[in-house]
Amino acid sequence: MDCAIFCHNTISCQGFNLGTALPYLCQLLTLAPNDVVVTGSSSFNQYIKTTAVVSPVQTSSPGHWGSWHPWFYCSPGSFMHAIRIKYDDYDLYPDSGGVTNLEVFCKYPDGTAANSAVLGVNDYTPPGSWLSYQGCPPGTWIKAWEQSVTPPLGGSIDDDALNNFIFHCSSDLNGRSGLGTALSGTGDTRYPLSLGECPFSTVACGVTLMVESFQYLGDNSAVNDMHLACCFIDLFV
Repeated sequence: MDCAIFCHNTISCQGFNLGTALPYLCQLLTLAPNDVVVTGSSSFNQYIKTTAVVSPVQTSSPGHWGSWHPWFYCSPGSFMHAIRIKYDDYDLYPDSGGVTNLEVFCKYPDGTAANSAVLGVNDYTPPGSWLSYQGCPPGTWIKAWEQSVTPPLGGSIDDDALNNFIFHCSSDLNGRSGLGTALSGTGDTRYPLSLGECPFSTVACGVTLMVESFQYLGDNSAVNDMHLACCFIDLFV
């Protein structure tokens, strides 16, 4: 208990080791990028602070062009519950953008709506249409997603980069029992999907997109990649 209080009262602490001897006795920790595994040994047990944020969580299909936009986070105590996708179909325009925007909706555990945001292309109005609202069943949260990314096609062939998101909801309130409902995504099946998933007892609470800026004389590829941030959730019913 003393170690937990020590971590709680130290702003930079995101976890701590509880061991029988130094350096593991009340050793305070900060999560490194991609550090999503709780470790342990005969010398110590590792605990993660419930307010820690695990990020970035990513897939094995990264994008190719653009820069990372600022992180969007759900209001404290709320989690990602639903999305809408703006999608430019590859067959309908000579310079298709694929996924151009993502609208994210957060919700509190009592069902009250929290904050939301439209992310993605923001330096021009891209072609395409907003797809239907896609939400998780009540009492569940976005916990994982699959994405497909068009490989660089070269020459004068149109590149559209990220072309499909399929978000997966948790199967329970706490994000501890695997994946539940799969949302519909864009329907684009040209390329294989790869999965990114929040670790045990966490669900999505933040997102950042890699977006290519407007190409005045070139090929616009819009959204290229996405990372999630995952927050611990400890609710009981």
